[in-house]
Amino acid sequence: MGAACTALTAVLLSRALPKAAPTAAVSYGAVMQSLAALIRQHPRLRSRALIGGLGFATVSVLFSTMALLLAGPEFRLSDMEIGLIGIAGIAGALMANIAGRLADQGLEQRTTLAGAVLLLLGWLALWLGGTSLWWFLAGMLVVDAALQALHISNQNVIYALAPEARSRINAVYMTTYFIGASMGSALGSWAWLHHGWAGTSAMGLALGLVTLAMVCWDRRLTRQQGLRAT
Repeated sequence: MGAACTALTAVLLSRALPKAAPTAAVSYGAVMQSLAALIRQHPRLRSRALIGGLGFATVSVLFSTMALLLAGPEFRLSDMEIGLIGIAGIAGALMANIAGRLADQGLEQRTTLAGAVLLLLGWLALWLGGTSLWWFLAGMLVVDAALQALHISNQNVIYALAPEARSRINAVYMTTYFIGASMGSALGSWAWLHHGWAGTSAMGLALGLVTLAMVCWDRRLTRQQGLRAT
């Protein structure tokens, strides 16, 4: 059904979107080479892509293991009940609007730092959530909101680096973002298999600390660029 809906959407978009002829003939290989050039030229593209990838990895530890915990002997929830808990995470999407407004006010650095700190606080709550459904729900909402704060502030920064190359910058960022998600799923599954929920929570906290360290690195890059400008 998903594939069919995607195909239908493609047909509808082909009819609805304006026709735009390419302004230049560029080979696929040249486009790929230009991505590498952007990565070399922009240190903050590297730092922000890593923040996004590590942040998503931290949250993917939760996404890949939460059903195993909730269906286990501690909670014994049904598939439908687990699904309803997952839907509660939609509330975290509200952070996207808040983060976007803060970034528009020039507060993307503070928003990013707040997101990294919230990741850690969320995983502390999730650790307690191994025996308490309320703590689990609180932790899940906080972690999801933290990822939104990181993601929106990251996009605000990287799109300003080279406005004429936003699509290619987005390609670099989103590729790193989903590589991080895959890495987090693998690490979360490994931690659950060998150490249960305590190990899973420790893995989430460890990745959250690495994310926070990357945020500190990005803040140092910002200060260095400010010094060069003056």
